[in-house]
Amino acid sequence: MLGIVLDGLTFLPFFWVRSFFGTALTIALHSIFIPMITVSRTTLIQRHVPEVLRARVFAVIQVAVVGMTALSTSLTGIIAEHVSARWIFFGSALLSAATALPGLLSPALRKD
Repeated sequence: MLGIVLDGLTFLPFFWVRSFFGTALTIALHSIFIPMITVSRTTLIQRHVPEVLRARVFAVIQVAVVGMTALSTSLTGIIAEHVSARWIFFGSALLSAATALPGLLSPALRKD
């Protein structure tokens, strides 16, 4: 859950960054937290999903990630016609970080 929060919040600097160096630094910082999500997710799947079903679960997750990437890119393009990119990053940061709330409130996930 911490990885998801940090993944989201590391989009916040894009609201203020105005240089290539700042952008590159922010992207590097953001990329540090991605493995916290992917490794934890893989561990949870291996721990809780029977071996005969793991490939299917991993496939569904991959399709969901790729599908949502396509949808979010389309939605971002539509929103960008009306809102500046810096506000899109600001909103994305808060919404992304907030996706960890259900997990943080779940006793079953917190014990893992």
